[in-house]
Order: sequence, then structure tokens, then C-alpha cells
Amino acid sequence: MRGMYRVGVDIGGTFTDVVVAGEAGDIVRAKALTTPDDYTEGVTAAIDSAATELGTTLGELMSSCIGFVNGTTVVTNAIAQQRGRRVGLLTTRGFKQQIYIHRGIREIQLDLQKETRPPDIVRQRHVAEVDERVNRQGDVLVPLGEDDVRREVTRLVEEEGIEALAVCFLWAFRHPEHERRAAEIVRELYPDLFVTLSCEIYPRIREYERMNTAVLNSFVSEGAETYIGKLTDRTRDLGLADGRISFMQSLGGHISSEEAMSEPIRLSHSGPVGGVVAASHFASVLGEENIITADLGGTSFDTALIRDGRPTHAHRMTINRLLTGLSSVDIHAIGAGGGSILWIDERNLPRVGPQSAGAYPGPACYGNGGREPTLTDANLLLGLIDPDKFWGGTVRLDVDAAAEALRPVAAQLGGSLEEIAAGYHQIAVTHMSTAMAKVSLGRGYDPRDFTVIGYGGGSGLFLAEVCAELGITRLVMPRAAATFSAYGLLFADAIHAQATTAEWGFASGDVDDINALYDRLQEQAVEALRREGFDESNTTVRREADVKFVGQSFEISMEMPLAPIAEDEREALSARFVEEYERVYGAGAAWDGFPIVLHTARVVASGITEKPPVQPRGGNGRAAAVEPSGERTIRVRGGTVAATTYDGPSLVPGARITGPALVDDVDTTLFVPEGDRLEIDELGNYVFTVDTAMPTALAATSASGGAS
Repeated sequence: MRGMYRVGVDIGGTFTDVVVAGEAGDIVRAKALTTPDDYTEGVTAAIDSAATELGTTLGELMSSCIGFVNGTTVVTNAIAQQRGRRVGLLTTRGFKQQIYIHRGIREIQLDLQKETRPPDIVRQRHVAEVDERVNRQGDVLVPLGEDDVRREVTRLVEEEGIEALAVCFLWAFRHPEHERRAAEIVRELYPDLFVTLSCEIYPRIREYERMNTAVLNSFVSEGAETYIGKLTDRTRDLGLADGRISFMQSLGGHISSEEAMSEPIRLSHSGPVGGVVAASHFASVLGEENIITADLGGTSFDTALIRDGRPTHAHRMTINRLLTGLSSVDIHAIGAGGGSILWIDERNLPRVGPQSAGAYPGPACYGNGGREPTLTDANLLLGLIDPDKFWGGTVRLDVDAAAEALRPVAAQLGGSLEEIAAGYHQIAVTHMSTAMAKVSLGRGYDPRDFTVIGYGGGSGLFLAEVCAELGITRLVMPRAAATFSAYGLLFADAIHAQATTAEWGFASGDVDDINALYDRLQEQAVEALRREGFDESNTTVRREADVKFVGQSFEISMEMPLAPIAEDEREALSARFVEEYERVYGAGAAWDGFPIVLHTARVVASGITEKPPVQPRGGNGRAAAVEPSGERTIRVRGGTVAATTYDGPSLVPGARITGPALVDDVDTTLFVPEGDRLEIDELGNYVFTVDTAMPTALAATSASGGAS
């Protein structure tokens, strides 16, 4: 591979993945352990490995790079670990306690009396009240007390030692002038203090979400500034030209480093979003429109829904039990990754995660001093992983260490190591099935109408069984599954979204008002893309709305027409909302006779970027010869099975395999259960045809105690 390159880097909880794509679409992928003390070390190591495989140097690769996109866990981890700046909050007098009211988060579903409050990101003594008041129409009732601002900000900085500030006044999205004037005063006093205004970060109704979003943005600012600054400097030192680095945002597109540092909260969950973006692109290449994504990495299992070729989005996203105004690709995550710890709760029931062994020490079988058993240890003991072929044979796994870690758990539960390992494997399968059902059945869609695209280093060992439980017959595992999220970063467009509260009635609202509002939002979103060099030829626009019946607390999203709304379209828009509402909640669920209100107007503008081509790997449509590499005895659902093994890189398009089988690829292993078929398509993807009757067959095998 020579010429110009595009580089995608996804920093996960365990591994940092890199994908380098050439002009012809050929790719090289590499991994390195994530280095939390300095993420740039892991990034550099992974890119260096890719350069070596390309037969070039790190400097030559970076100097030839025309696009470098990064998905990072820095923001997500800072919130989860509660490690951020000491934040001060400036708010309207009388509303100091608003951020502590919360929403009654229940942590333990089986104990209805037990609740754990969300973390307090800002301490009570760091919340300052000032005189000012605006009503819901945006009229000023009490002018801003500028002397209050000066006095309280000085106190917060000089006496309390705050390191960043959030400003959130009541109804500020209707009248932002008070917040903006407060920011001017703060910058006069402390020019270097990081300040977030709620009217800019989330200009919508619902004070609690707006306040949380502003506070969290300031809270994570130091980690984001340090990381983005370090990575930008490191890549520049390695030869990357200025302006060629960008960062994935939760909405599904990338933003510049400057925007990422001013609104770092937008980087939350940016890594997993890359996989969904890649799956959307692959779905179109495969001729599929309805996809469930399934991403199993070292720390978590993430799943999302793609409908009609477009990922679904969630608004008012919850991060570490804190409700925010963040919009994101709707990804449901559970703590069930390869490094998830296997443990026993106080009721003597086996549990998987959400705690993880992380990159270091990692699973016990890594030999880095880990003592607690993980899913990877269990799969190794079940024979699903070849200890000599892990990570392309560069790491030899320690079977004895895995057994030693699992032995105390097996003794407490009263079973053999293999029985307990198989039980934990099945618990993980059930958790993953439940998560995928939540994003499909829970959204009003039948999972049997979808194809699953699976990726992440550990997904190949589980997803065929997960699909069988849900009745899904088609599963596609891309050849680059283990680094698929990093690959997806190369397909991301630049995205800017603008949204605000509209409260426009479908039946009675002034159409001129709503059209003018959408036009203003569109101009703001498109102008942001113009500043990045995009023009009409490579810009697309989508108008959306969050809609509800009057009196409801929550909305559902629907697409709105790009053209101005006409008076005679009111009835058609109402009918579309009712149809979507009943699809989600069931036939007859609509509130017949209640007015419909457009709560939030949103415009999403995308700057279309050049994508690396997806190249076929050959093949003539006929079955190709397949040579097994050996055989492994494995245990699945209590039954012992002799599985034929295959070398993944040697399989060419047209190759067909029937289960039980295992495919050992460079950076992943795939389990093909008995009754399933696996074929290599012309793109080199692993395509499963899943036998949905398999759970019954396996249960019968287990009961008889026989091997298949």
C-alpha cells in the first residue's frame, strides 16, 4: 500500500485500535494496549505497528496522512471515574438546589427500596446564586446583578479554588443575554478560566438537563484539553499536517480539535459510535437497510439499531446516571466484555461485570498479574480460544492462570471449572440477547426482520448463539471486525446540529413562525460547515422534530420536510406522528383527541467526506476449497463437542463451513455452532446462516451427555 492514507484510531478500555486505509481501499489494522496514564503512548504504538506492516516508517505514514480521525473514551471515563476539574456553578437566585433534586435513579431492580443518588459533580458550596430572572417568554423580570457576578465568581475562584465554571440561568435559552454578559465579566476577571454557558451547550427547555450538561462540559474540560492537546502535538511531531486531525462526536460525525476542546462533552461515547457509522456504510454495500449492531470489546457490549440505512438517535442522554441534553447515536451498553469480571453477589448468584479487568492487569490468562476471573478466562477454559493463537500468536495465554482465577468461584458455586465457565458464558449470551432486544423490541421492531453486523474482538465467540436466542437468521462479521470501530471513523462525515425548543402546535401553530425557526437553525448548522470548508456541493441537511401529545413528559423523534411547511400539511404531519407513536407503543396507544406539539426543532447538517472504497477480495460465486487446520474439544451449554478449526486468513471468498467449528483469525476467533453455516462473501466478510432451533438442539445434547 503506497500513496495517501487515512487513519482511524479508536481508544477502548482495553485496546487501542488503528486502521489505515489506502487510496485503493486496502486496509491495514493494528492493536496496542490502551495506556490510561498517557493515551498517546498506546496510540503511537498501534500506529507504529501499522506502519511496520505497511513496510514504511511511522513518520512517512503520518506525513502521507490526509485524514486522522480519533474516537476516544477520555470524556466517558472522566465522568465514570468522577475525575475532572473542580467546577463552580452560577445560577439564578433561589435555584441553588436544583441540580441536587435528581430524578430518583433506582440502582437495584430487585430491591425496590434501595436507591443510589447520582454523583454530585459540583459541591453545594461551589454553587453561587445571583440576582436575575427571566420568564418563559424571555422577558426580563429582574436585571442581571453584575456586582453579584463579580463577587461570587471571585469567591469561587479565590476561596473555593474552582478550576472551571458553568453558568445556567432560568429560561436562558429564551433570553441568553444574561449568561453571555456574565461570561464577559468572568473573562475580565479570570481570562483563563474555562466557562460553559447553558444557552450555548443546550439551548432548550428542561433546566435540570441543561444545568447537568453545562456542569459536565466544564467538569471534563481539563482531561479533554490535555488529551486533545497532547495528541495534536504528538501527531504533529510525527509529521501530520495541521488541520488534518478531527475527533468523533456522539452524534455520529466528527468535529475539529478546537470544537472538541470547547465542547468536550460531545466526545462522550465517540468510540462505539464509530462502529455504528461503519455498520451503516457496510449495510448499504451489502444491500441491507435494517441492521442491529453488536460490538463486544474488552470492557462492554454495545448494540444499536439501524433502520432504513440510518442509525437511530437518542436525545437527553444519561451518562453515569446523570441526565443530560446530549444527543447521540442510540447505543445501549452493558458491562459484558472480554475483560468483564465474573463474580458472585450477596444472594450467591453468578454475575458478569460491569467491573472490568481493563488493559492492565487484564484477564488472568494475560499473565500480567490479574487474579480475578473474566469472560476471556472462561472462554479459554472452554476451549473456544486457542492459547497459542491469541492476537495472531503474539501473546500466549496462560491456561493455568485462568483456571486458578476461576477456581474459588467454582468452589463457591459447587461445580467443575468447565461447568462454571460454561454457565458464565451462557449468562453473557443472555445479557447480550436482552440488550439487543431492548434496542429492537423495545423500540417497536421485530429483531427477526434484521441482520446483525457484529464486531469487536470478542463478538465472534458469542453472536451466533445470541442471534439464535432472538430468532435472527443472518449474521455478518466483517473481516476487520476486531478493529471495526476504528475503521468506521474513516466513513464519518463532519456533522453540526442545531436545535431549540419550539412548542409549536401541529393544529394551531403559526406556520410562518416554525418555518422561520427551521430556516434560522439550518443557516447556523450550514454556516458551521462552511467554516470547515464545505459548500453546497458536499453538504446535506436533515430537519427533525421531537414531538408529543400535550401533557406528556417525553417525546418521540420524527423527520420533518425540508421544504417550508404549508397550511394544508398539518393533517398529514399529525397522521405521521400518530403512525410513528403507535409503531413504538402499540396500535391504539395514541391519545386520540389530544393536541400534538412540536416540542424541539432540530436541523442536522452533514459535510460529506471522501470515503475509502470497499474492495471485493475476488471469488467467482462458486464454493471454494476449505482445508481444516485441526480440531479442538470445546464445551457449549453443558455439552462437549469436537469442533473443526480453520485458519481465518486462508479462507477465500466462496469458502463454506458448517458447525461445530472455530475460525482462528489474526485478532479474533469465531464460533460456528452445530447447525449453523458460515460462508465468506466477495468482500471477505464472515456471513453466518444461523439455525434458530439451535438452543433446543443443544439442550437435548446437554441432557443426553453426548458429544456431537
